[in-house]
Amino acid sequence: MKKLFIWIPAILWAIIIFYLSAIPNLEATSDPTGNFLTRKAAHIVEYGALAIFIYLPTKSFSVSVLLSTLYGATDEFHQNFVPTREFHFSDIGFDFLGSLVGVAIFVKIPLSKWKSFQTQAKIQKR
Repeated sequence: MKKLFIWIPAILWAIIIFYLSAIPNLEATSDPTGNFLTRKAAHIVEYGALAIFIYLPTKSFSVSVLLSTLYGATDEFHQNFVPTREFHFSDIGFDFLGSLVGVAIFVKIPLSKWKSFQTQAKIQKR
């Protein structure tokens, strides 16, 4: 049962990504350059998080990057059917980049460091 529960964050995050990509006319800002940069940054963050959530149950760097990038490709295909949204190969590249960077950072920072950050945050709240 525990093995099933550990997949819940990845599944919920995938649902959130799907929901956001189903919204027509979704713009981050009215400035075209700012909108482009914000969208690409969003791809990197979204898929970095998804890859981390997939890494937790699989403990595999390559599987988490591959699955999150494949999900990004299916999401781009899905956007073909959403008014005002389009399929962009470059977005799959940003999804891959986010997946790669997200898992790399997560794997390279030991769990003890994360716990140390948590402890420091609790101390500062007091």
